[in-house]
Amino acid sequence: MHTLIKAIEIIGDEPDLRLQLWDNIKYFKKNLLELGFNIGHSETAIFPIITANDAITREICRELHEMNIYANPVVYPAVRKRLSRIRLSLMSNHTKEHLDIVLNAMEHLGKKYDIIK
Repeated sequence: MHTLIKAIEIIGDEPDLRLQLWDNIKYFKKNLLELGFNIGHSETAIFPIITANDAITREICRELHEMNIYANPVVYPAVRKRLSRIRLSLMSNHTKEHLDIVLNAMEHLGKKYDIIK
């Protein structure tokens, strides 16, 4: 309960953090879509990059981890078959440089695994 109260206090006391997070969300979403990734209808700081293939999802997440990029594989039965996805989460303290590192890695891996052209 104390954590929830503190989180609400931070939201009220530091509105710049919320604004920065929304800037990050808009920037990341725009670039993922321009690269050709399927992110469904995501409108939050959690991005589902749909690969539709459990093995590819696991492999991309493994390679991202090797690059020190944290990503969660979400595969069947957590999602329906053919809706496997890589879950990436943003925070307000991510810089454009951080986001660009992830975008570049995703572009490379997306092409490598034929998710994007």
